[in-house]
Amino acid sequence: YIVKPINEERLNRTVDRIKRACIREKTHASKEEIALETSYGTVFVNADDLIYCELRKRKLYVGRKNGDEICCNISLDKMEKLLAKYDFIRVYQSVLVKKSEIEAVEKDDRGQTYRAVLKGGKLSFPAAAGFIMI
Repeated sequence: YIVKPINEERLNRTVDRIKRACIREKTHASKEEIALETSYGTVFVNADDLIYCELRKRKLYVGRKNGDEICCNISLDKMEKLLAKYDFIRVYQSVLVKKSEIEAVEKDDRGQTYRAVLKGGKLSFPAAAGFIMI
């Protein structure tokens, strides 16, 4: 509450403090971290740093922008639900990809299979025939 008469200097300091708190909150919200369970313990990663999840030999590998992979102890279905709000989509039965990282969807020479090519062209994953870029 505000006590009258208003001390203008104190009011300005309070407003500045609230502005700084709001800016700090927005910064932390955009850098939300996700806890990933691994065989070595829990790893916290920035959600914006993740680009794909791939199931290989019953293990889930999560790819990061810096090229590292994290082997997780979580099912692909649970990971899909966890990452849905970060714009990840399932392009194949065993692959989730961040939609903004997909550069192209290419057909093979015979036009029977598709591959989702990620930005930079270094990585690509199988894509289902019914996969449509939204």
